[in-house]
Amino acid sequence: MTAQKKSTSSSPDRAFYEDIKRKNPRAALFWLAGDRLYHAGLVMIMICLPVIFFAYTKEATEYMIWLYMGLALSVILFFGGIFFKRESYKTAMKAGMDITKYL
Repeated sequence: MTAQKKSTSSSPDRAFYEDIKRKNPRAALFWLAGDRLYHAGLVMIMICLPVIFFAYTKEATEYMIWLYMGLALSVILFFGGIFFKRESYKTAMKAGMDITKYL
């Protein structure tokens, strides 16, 4: 008896990743990178926004530049994740996969 591996992602398009992992490893790498970056950026945005508003009300000006840089980094990670996921779909379509059943 072998234990089943637990899914490492809660993404709605996880089934797409499972299929392209076997058929197109390059697209699978794009998808995995995109998924990780998207979720990391999303979490960082959710953390940075309230902290910036709290720091703004307390007049903590010496930390504001670091908070804005953190927010900018999180937005870059978020949109980088979207870019890589889009590239994974493009690569899969070029390889001849039908992606309409995953959308």
